Amino acid sequence: MFPRNRLLPLLACLAGLAAATAAPADEADVRRCLSTRSMQNTYVLNDNNILFVRSKKRMYLNVLPSRCPGLGTYGSFSYTTTTGSLCSSDPIRVTDRSGHDNQVCRLGEFRKVTREEIAAIVEGPDQAPKYGPPPAAEPETVIEETDDAGDTPPN
Repeated sequence: MFPRNRLLPLLACLAGLAAATAAPADEADVRRCLSTRSMQNTYVLNDNNILFVRSKKRMYLNVLPSRCPGLGTYGSFSYTTTTGSLCSSDPIRVTDRSGHDNQVCRLGEFRKVTREEIAAIVEGPDQAPKYGPPPAAEPETVIEETDDAGDTPPN
């Protein structure tokens, strides 16, 4: 589940975006690598998805090839690069609250996304269900039972 304390900065980022129309991703919208110098921010959405923000109009979603346990819980990761880029299949390490590296996971491809697509992921199945109030109770008819003779049972 996406932590609420990280939701506000993400929503602020999305609110600042220019209106965009959702269009299916084509090959030009998928990248194998992103320059780390051009990244403004990253947001861990859950155990499977990381959003890389390059500018108000350029956001890339990285869908990890497999679930990365702890990534969504801790919401942070570390990486090492010697090329100045993060690429698909590069390792990342989940970083816990004390700064220790834990689970190692691999990145997937970077796909350019719109704010509508991000909103669908943030409010998707990994979020806690939103329950409404319980239904009103219906009155129940109580029938008092007696034995066949109509007498009450002996003590």
